[in-house]
Amino acid sequence: MLALELFSAGRLRAEPLLVSIEAEGALPLTAPQSELFGPGGSVALALHYPLAPPLSIGVRVRGGLLLDGDPRAQAVPAAVRIVTHV
Repeated sequence: MLALELFSAGRLRAEPLLVSIEAEGALPLTAPQSELFGPGGSVALALHYPLAPPLSIGVRVRGGLLLDGDPRAQAVPAAVRIVTHV
């Protein structure tokens, strides 16, 4: 995790605005998940404003993506034949 401290231009307040950026990778490990999903990852961005040394408020935005898995494992028959005997 990378954390940066950005200070306001006015220098009137002593508390910094904390910015956090995260990036993660993901892989399906077992057969049911690996048939449906491929590798992927997520990213997050957060802003925190400290109110007191043990207390801060903030907001976080996170998004993620997994690729499609093995298309042969997900194959659905194009047509179903129904046979009746009269």
